[in-house]
Amino acid sequence: MSVFAMGTAPYRRSLMKNSTKQFFKRTAGSLILLLYAMVLFSACAANGAFTRPDGSTYTGQMKDGEPHGKGTYTWPDGSTYTGEFKNNSVHGYGRITLSSGEKYAGEWKDGERDGKGTMTLPDGAKYVGQWRDGARNGEGTLTFTDGRKYKGQWKNNFPNGEGTFTWPNGEKYIGQWKDDKKNGEGTYIYPDGSKYTGQFKDDKKNGQGTMYDAKGKIVQQGVFRDDGYIGE
Repeated sequence: MSVFAMGTAPYRRSLMKNSTKQFFKRTAGSLILLLYAMVLFSACAANGAFTRPDGSTYTGQMKDGEPHGKGTYTWPDGSTYTGEFKNNSVHGYGRITLSSGEKYAGEWKDGERDGKGTMTLPDGAKYVGQWRDGARNGEGTLTFTDGRKYKGQWKNNFPNGEGTFTWPNGEKYIGQWKDDKKNGEGTYIYPDGSKYTGQFKDDKKNGQGTMYDAKGKIVQQGVFRDDGYIGE
């Protein structure tokens, strides 16, 4: 038997032994992280289902026996939410359809509509914009089925701040709002092209303002009260 042949088997055994050690050294950290991630995922995102005493049902990911992760919750009246949960509360992105027909798709925080979202009312009207604490707050657009549209700032579900309201017949108001009424400085354009620019209060022309005809000629200028012209 040659010296080469005699040394081959021990060399191969040594090589395999060393390679195995090196492999486990290189991969031990990754394997531990992988196992940890698997355990964490299993604990945080286990699938399950339950029915509450009032008839509400849930199917989806759970943590400690409560909704956590992605799932679907259905109320006794037929309203359904599908989306993300966090610690038994609607949180993240999700879609809800109420028994009344109202729909919302967007962001949630601690059980409230919060962030960007779209609400569709039963009659087809649609709001697209920002939400905070479950109400329309921030920039948004509400479009009615008859063609009317408001685009601007909102506070607690009502137009507040700067915004534009348009009507299908060509009427348009551009200016300031307070609690769903024209309040402050603004411009109201009539269907025939004439317009009023000035102050508003409680949805009416009140204060200093100017009326223009369709060609831009001043017709009235001075003080207005409850939509009527008082004088200079």
